[in-house]
Amino acid sequence: MDDIPIVGTPSEITQAKLELSKAFSITDLGPLSFFIGMQVTRNRSMGTLIIHQNKFINEILKSFGMLNIKPCTTPLSLTCNLSISDGPTTKRDINFMKQFPFKQLIGKLQYLVTGTHPDLCFAINYLSRFMHNPDLMHWKSLQRVMRYIKHIFNYGLTYK
Repeated sequence: MDDIPIVGTPSEITQAKLELSKAFSITDLGPLSFFIGMQVTRNRSMGTLIIHQNKFINEILKSFGMLNIKPCTTPLSLTCNLSISDGPTTKRDINFMKQFPFKQLIGKLQYLVTGTHPDLCFAINYLSRFMHNPDLMHWKSLQRVMRYIKHIFNYGLTYK
């Protein structure tokens, strides 16, 4: 079973459904509202199509225990100057950092970047440099990105 969004004029959509139904058993789920983790809202009277990932953002905030974090307006501090050499060097410090899910959070945020939040591109690519040996300062910077995500929770891409 695969979900396929069909776009086009009403007559093109009808024709595509007809052709597909000749070859496959299909079920029409109606207008597109959710697809590959993205929510789609269409307002025909305003001529807009909005794609957002509010549900996914909420899941990320919840799964990483950050639902109640304080929002901020930028993903990185203006004075953010991290380095790979900042990473932990002793076994004790490396083991301490294993409690923080740095790699997992970077992965989730990369999906947001490719989906609906290109505004996170620089911050996530910058912080992903440190995912093999993150330090506490790297984790704090990633937490700041999460605070920014809390701020932009209702943002998405609008096509008009």
